[in-house]
Amino acid sequence: VMADFETAKSNKKRIDEKIQTFKDLYDGKPLGNEQDGRSKYVSKEAQKAVNWWIPNAMKPFMSSDDMADFSPRTFEDVANAKSQNTLINYQFNNDFPKYQFLHTSLLLFASEGTVVARAGWIHEEETEVLPFEGLTQEQVMGIMQSGAEVEIEDAGQVPMDAAESPLAPQLQTIFKGKATITKTTVSRPNAEPIKNEDFFIIGETIEDSDCCIQRIDTNRSDLRKQDKKYNDKGIYSNVDEIQSNGKEVKESGLGQERSEDLKGYGQDDDASAAGKAREDITIYEYYGKIDRDGDGIAEPIVCVWSGTTILRISENPFPDDEPPFVGAPFMPIAFSFF
Repeated sequence: VMADFETAKSNKKRIDEKIQTFKDLYDGKPLGNEQDGRSKYVSKEAQKAVNWWIPNAMKPFMSSDDMADFSPRTFEDVANAKSQNTLINYQFNNDFPKYQFLHTSLLLFASEGTVVARAGWIHEEETEVLPFEGLTQEQVMGIMQSGAEVEIEDAGQVPMDAAESPLAPQLQTIFKGKATITKTTVSRPNAEPIKNEDFFIIGETIEDSDCCIQRIDTNRSDLRKQDKKYNDKGIYSNVDEIQSNGKEVKESGLGQERSEDLKGYGQDDDASAAGKAREDITIYEYYGKIDRDGDGIAEPIVCVWSGTTILRISENPFPDDEPPFVGAPFMPIAFSFF
């Protein structure tokens, strides 16, 4: 994994320099050939063109509430297609920051030459424990069939109701225990643009790449919160062993310059956090193919680390075994992702 990362970093350094040049033209930065006694004015024609283009590019996505249209293939699919239309369009319009996502994506697309977004699914559950006593076997089975987990604590036998057993009194078993009901509170797709300097790739496309790596600035508190969303055991280990790095220095000038630019807009990365839980740490999330069991076949994995501490290593958790990223170049270069 680290060998792949070093290769990707080496490739990315040259790309970041090109992105920086592209971005400097948009920002109207000095071109480097200025002379004393002569005008140092730099025209912002590129910025004007991009800023005029973005609203027109957003119009197809913002002018209608029907973003998705699912077409049934057979008669049996008709009802399902209609429900999917309603659900996905509702989520896109009401549960997703579509304006911010589109504007940020198109701005990166046009002013930096490449845009990458991380796609995923937000799923949150709520658990409620309900004690019960005196329920029959049929009633307990009904609770289980509704999807609840049932834990039996005690059982006993009592006479059946005379109306149910008029000929001779019979005994029936009743149960005491608790039912754990899990309700889904949030379940919707999500996507967010990521900074170009924080994305590394070896390959021409995400789908056919040897690996994709995302650098993420976070803290222990957020890692633990994310952990609890999965299950009781979580997905990260060794969180307490992470050494705070106070935000790693970016390998290229692109990340450093963005940090400096953002300070002018109220985003100061150098501000110190209060308490160990919020200390800045940087993690790397690797999606690639590694032969873990020695059979000569590389399997898709995810590996997360910080410094020299491995936080997670497992099979790729996504159903398609692909990295959770989508990306596009503004002006495609043959056989290049960027």
